[in-house]
Amino acid sequence: MSISENSYNASQITVLEGLEAVRKRPGMYIGSTGPSGLHHLVWEVVDNSVDEAMAGHCSEIIVTILPDGGCQVTDNGRGIPVGKHHQEEDMSAAEVVFTKLHAGGKFGGDGYKVSGGLHGVGISVVNALSSKVEVEIDRDKKRYYMDFSSGGNLSTKLYEAGEAPNNRTGTTVRFWPDSKIFEDINTELSDNNYGFYIKYDDKSSDFVTLRTISSDLAEFKPPSILRGLSTPALETLSIVAYEQPVTKLKVSEIRGVESESSLKTLESRGLIEKSGVLDIPGNPNLFVTTNLFLEKMNISKIEELPLLGDYFSNIEEE
Repeated sequence: MSISENSYNASQITVLEGLEAVRKRPGMYIGSTGPSGLHHLVWEVVDNSVDEAMAGHCSEIIVTILPDGGCQVTDNGRGIPVGKHHQEEDMSAAEVVFTKLHAGGKFGGDGYKVSGGLHGVGISVVNALSSKVEVEIDRDKKRYYMDFSSGGNLSTKLYEAGEAPNNRTGTTVRFWPDSKIFEDINTELSDNNYGFYIKYDDKSSDFVTLRTISSDLAEFKPPSILRGLSTPALETLSIVAYEQPVTKLKVSEIRGVESESSLKTLESRGLIEKSGVLDIPGNPNLFVTTNLFLEKMNISKIEELPLLGDYFSNIEEE
């Protein structure tokens, strides 16, 4: 082993300034960079509005998922303070809240008697992990605006944008999670063979079907009699089809929930029927699929029902 590999000195101590630490180790702040992490971002913004409500200054909180993949949270609270910050001479209080960790009205004084969230870390973490953040503050009959980009970099410094509509007060935050940070979502979708992924561009995101199965999905036309069936009913029908003859208890054991209502639905559709009883105490009914089921599935006997494993194997081979 070389001397350099053994060395450990002052030059190897790295200090991450500001929000850079959050981007380097996002899991330390929001738990994961998967779906639960995205949910955490939303909650951290909402939590600031909840604090206003708990303090008696807010009666309405509106969360909107935007068409381009962003999220907007609006409240009618007092509005984040916009004056110069007493410790940061060149920054407004609002800018401090969005760019400094452990900044906010939750660390003493008379800001909030009760609060939740990450206690002053939350909203700045959302900024650090977003590709863009827009902030509108209605306060003192005026509207103020600022925005950030690329992980919390100030793009537009807070300025007075006009009068507050109808003299309202409150704060609106719009943020777009950074796809570079949350790429684990696509990894999870791929690892679990869901058949689609999330496609990102600079300002939007969308679900896209994997090319390997898109043509098969386009050609697939479920039998009309299956359309409109609930997920529990479809699960139950699949179990009866592949396990028949089968009892209600067996179906419920496989699904992990009571399945009587689903069995009744399928009976009323003519897709399954009772075919005798099991010769055990209680004589439970046995269920099988009907001729109508075979007809609608375009097969002559149940043995012709394709196995899902075979179906996906054929796709992979193609």
